[in-house]
Amino acid sequence: MLGRTVTVISESDKSLLAEIAAAPGFKAPTKALSSVQSLGGGLTLQPADALLGLAYATRMHHVHPDIYELYRLWSWMRYLGVFDVDGNDSLILSNEARQIRGNQRRVLSEELGIGFAKVAAERWMAAELGFGTVTLVDVDVVPDGGVLPVAGAHLATKISTRRPDYFLVHLDGSGVSRVRVLECKGTLDPGNQVPQLAKAVRQLEGIAIDGAMPVGLAVSAALPDDGPVRLRSVDPHDDEFKFNVRLPPQSPAAVRGDAPVDAQEAVRGVVEAGWAHVADFAGSTEVAAYWAPAQLRGRFLERPADATRVETPVGICVGRQLAFQSGNQRVSVFCGVIDVLHDALASGDRDRVLDAQGYVADVSQSSRDGALSEVRDHAVAVGADGTVLELRILG
Repeated sequence: MLGRTVTVISESDKSLLAEIAAAPGFKAPTKALSSVQSLGGGLTLQPADALLGLAYATRMHHVHPDIYELYRLWSWMRYLGVFDVDGNDSLILSNEARQIRGNQRRVLSEELGIGFAKVAAERWMAAELGFGTVTLVDVDVVPDGGVLPVAGAHLATKISTRRPDYFLVHLDGSGVSRVRVLECKGTLDPGNQVPQLAKAVRQLEGIAIDGAMPVGLAVSAALPDDGPVRLRSVDPHDDEFKFNVRLPPQSPAAVRGDAPVDAQEAVRGVVEAGWAHVADFAGSTEVAAYWAPAQLRGRFLERPADATRVETPVGICVGRQLAFQSGNQRVSVFCGVIDVLHDALASGDRDRVLDAQGYVADVSQSSRDGALSEVRDHAVAVGADGTVLELRILG
């Protein structure tokens, strides 16, 4: 089921904008609301794509090293049996998932909403910005106080208490980077989606780089008991942040003093934080620490480094593999990163990383185009950032 290609209802049009504007207590944001053409006609995906998004986006930063591996897997593996399809090949919740009640049911909707929002954001950026990789970076890389210390400098980035969840970093083959922001919502009741989006568009204004707000996307995912999964999205558009991050190769740990830096440097800091998170997803803690902002470096170094190379349907990948018994079946799980990108990150060469991301973009696009459709006995999901999730039934 997890590897089956299904349709998720996805809506974004003028009628949705009108509903948001008419929501009780709605306060118009500074930026004009826009519909998202690329997210208005339904999304074709695998359920495993949403689980990969959840696995990547919800990694805990502060977990004791002795239980880190279990905690990392628990964030998404408990949702392996929650999906099914209806007669129209639309994604729905399984009979078992619909029996969940109370607070646990609310948490299920909210967490899976994060996974679906990541997939939607990747498709949105690919449609608008073209060929490239898309990396999700937790906004919490910016500490309280509104500055991000990267390489000993203080970035000119303002963060409010009401803010979006993630930075989205798009990199094309030439090294041009565009930074946007994402707010994720999830709910059991489709009637909550409009109020959620009305709140979310205000949260998107909680970040400014050099005094200007980046383009943002708000996504609400409804996972009801009595109908298909449904996404609704809105885009408060603004000027694009566009920078070239092909800088002279140097260690991001080099100290350059405490003077404030401009938006170019701020964007490079977010880009490198994204690379750190990708390396961490593969289990390469020293590589993650190399690229990490100062306040995150210690978290990565506390974790066990147990990355291994595994052959997958998308080629050799570097990451962690685990097998476990589930009823009468033995299941193998792999979480990692395409090896070309991992090895580039390990080299510390910024240009090599950017070149590797061109290869990653090709692999990710091929997976969306159905190049993995011949894989029937297991599910393989490939993120736009080069992350990979594979699940196999061993017998």
